[in-house]
Amino acid sequence: MTELNLFAISALVNGIVSITFGVLVVSKNWRDRMNQVFFLMTSALAVWSFAYWRWQLSTDYATALMWVKLLSASSLFIPIFFYHWVTILVEAKLRIHRIILTGAYVVTLAILPLVNTSLFITGLQHKEMFLFWPNSGLAYDVYFSYVYIGLILYSLYLLVRTYRLTDDSDKKGQILYVILGGVLGFGGGLTNFPLWWDIPILPFGNVLVAAFPFLLGYSVIKYKLFNMKTIIAEMFAFTLVVFMLIIVLLADSSILRLVYGVFFVLTSVFSALLVRSVYREVEQREHIQKLAEELKQINARQETLIHFVGHEVKGYLAKNMGVFAALEEGDMGELPEEAKPFISEALEQTRAGARSVMSILQASNLKKGNVSYHMAPLDFEELVKKTFAGAQQMAQGKGLTFTLSVDKAGEPYTLTGDADQLGEHVLRNLIENAVNYTPQGSVTVSLKKSTEGRVVFAVSDTGVGITDEDKARLFTEGGHGKDSIKVNAHSTGYGLFIAKQIIDTHHGTILAESAGANKGSRFIVELPVT
Repeated sequence: MTELNLFAISALVNGIVSITFGVLVVSKNWRDRMNQVFFLMTSALAVWSFAYWRWQLSTDYATALMWVKLLSASSLFIPIFFYHWVTILVEAKLRIHRIILTGAYVVTLAILPLVNTSLFITGLQHKEMFLFWPNSGLAYDVYFSYVYIGLILYSLYLLVRTYRLTDDSDKKGQILYVILGGVLGFGGGLTNFPLWWDIPILPFGNVLVAAFPFLLGYSVIKYKLFNMKTIIAEMFAFTLVVFMLIIVLLADSSILRLVYGVFFVLTSVFSALLVRSVYREVEQREHIQKLAEELKQINARQETLIHFVGHEVKGYLAKNMGVFAALEEGDMGELPEEAKPFISEALEQTRAGARSVMSILQASNLKKGNVSYHMAPLDFEELVKKTFAGAQQMAQGKGLTFTLSVDKAGEPYTLTGDADQLGEHVLRNLIENAVNYTPQGSVTVSLKKSTEGRVVFAVSDTGVGITDEDKARLFTEGGHGKDSIKVNAHSTGYGLFIAKQIIDTHHGTILAESAGANKGSRFIVELPVT
């Protein structure tokens, strides 16, 4: 009886797998013709499997014969639905395919009324370890020899032919699963027939029949891009419910049936809640993924726009600077005295605009890693003095006390770095920021070495200071202070972001200190020496 139990269990597994995949596939899009035929095919296989299971458990002749007739009737449709499904999969549109399909349906429907006669099943007898083994009639032998074998072989031929001809890798993968499922499933099913002809081969191949709906269902799920997480949850839930239902139906008494029925209801509710929660999680993740993809595309378009506009504006500003510089220097003749201040102011404003555009482009390039650095030994003290001198006129114009303090003790301020990047985007930015954000008072620039021998550059001012709220936005892209635009209308918010990126590249540190609003601020840069 161990072997018989194995046959019964494998048939039950086949039935559960078949109906599970059939329901899952058709539920995804029940209007899809391919999904509809797949559901019919797996339903026929499920009926065959459950009837096979009950047949193996039957202990009397009449009951066994009833289940044998049911499984035999359902087996008529499995190869036809398979062939129908394959023709849709491989897009077989020739007239001959429709003729074969129509002929198969006609023959099967003609044989179906004979299921309950001796032309289909002549009766049952004891064979090997089987208590009741069916003997096939003439109608079933004809069906098996021509329809069953013919449709299976021709279906496999269409699959192999399409696999060889297609260049679509996804299509190849899908068809390969179908070929494997067809060979294993129908190959396992064929082991049912030798005993009909008194050939002593037991139908152990039936265990492979489960591979048929599994591989075919997986091919549909995988290559139609259904979400695998929801599929697994649905399969688990549906299988659990079906299993509990079978236990209820097999209960020996009303009390057990009631108890199992309660568990069946609880299992169904739990399964529904599980699937629902997975749906929600998947929907949320897909929504987040969609938003992330959209944000990525928006950022890419924004970067492109920034570079386009930036380069265009930079070109116009460069031409304007050339014109204003030529006018100021008298290349186009002596200017009236009253026009000279306006030209100087226009030149300075154009330079400020060009620097703003360059800051935005520099920040964009830093984010993408497109900035190249020319590292070389440099005298940092000279770089600081040059930058300080360039800002003196700006500080004097505001009436600020503007001082530079350099500690001469110790070794020279020599380090390895990019002089242009450090001078333009770090030193000038910090010094001019201090001047811009100090309405009155003083700005002090200092240079010294720490006890560890690192170069320490600092800019202190008595200006508007930095609030705790603004400190969180410092050194971030576009990180304006809350009221910074009111003080410096030309601020882009990129200056400190760029400075930090450059300092990080030079393996240094940059930080800001302030006691609060209107209490001044101090920016400190530390860099390693050569």
